[in-house]
Amino acid sequence: MWPESINLSVNISALEISSSVVMREIIAILSESNVDPQRINFEITETSAILDIDVARLCILELKEYGCGVCLDDFGVGFANLAQLQLLPVTSVKVDRRFTAGVHESRKGFNIIKSILNLSSDMELDCIVEGVECVDELKALMTLGCESAQGFYFSEPLLQADVLAFIEKSKM
Repeated sequence: MWPESINLSVNISALEISSSVVMREIIAILSESNVDPQRINFEITETSAILDIDVARLCILELKEYGCGVCLDDFGVGFANLAQLQLLPVTSVKVDRRFTAGVHESRKGFNIIKSILNLSSDMELDCIVEGVECVDELKALMTLGCESAQGFYFSEPLLQADVLAFIEKSKM
């Protein structure tokens, strides 16, 4: 139903990404939907350990081969860490909002995000910084070369009926 210019992110749990049965179901749904798979990005959401890293790697590869993106969410906290980044063939990372809060005032937070952005670039991964809540945080991220961010500064969560109006308003 969404215009082709809109990409979609879908949360998927660590349990689901560790199941070849679930992956077959997801691929079947995508095939039936006729949505360009390049518009779909799956976010591994849980900060719990992936049950079977080998199966998860194969499932992620299957999604990538189909044309979808796969993002490691909450990067830098819990189990969303360098070990998973090394083992899983993800296409992007999403920096946890705990690092973004007050990034314009916190040298440590600033340097952590700077390091993650550099690491992502070196690994040829997209990097999204979440939790941007004020213009000062956005400005700090922009000085680091951050290209993708999300948070309440841009918009609070919207109902489906309000999204298209928001997009049209944002184009102005």
